[in-house]
Amino acid sequence: WETGDLAALKSTLADSVQFYSWSGMEYKGANDGLMKIWTTSRDSLSSVKIIFDAWRKMHAVNKNEDWVSTWYTEVDTYKTGKVDSSYYQDNNQVKNGKIVYYSQHKQVLKKK
Repeated sequence: WETGDLAALKSTLADSVQFYSWSGMEYKGANDGLMKIWTTSRDSLSSVKIIFDAWRKMHAVNKNEDWVSTWYTEVDTYKTGKVDSSYYQDNNQVKNGKIVYYSQHKQVLKKK
């Protein structure tokens, strides 16, 4: 996402994926459909800077599921010149090395 390499991003996803965006948008289906949505969004940006604070791998023993949670700040610069920064926390379920479920939570940062 940060570099705009959406082919590399797509390679991290399973063939079928569930996505729950901070905005309330929900997607469940083939990764191609989600990539179309994300391509439109990424094309509106001239640059993205991601500053990671932490990530954590977890395993749910009772369900035999693997998860990765991340915490980071994202600074988006739009092609219009607008700059927006927010804090995110994401939960990613991983099966066979691919993301099958992704939920995203956003906190808008106050301007200083």
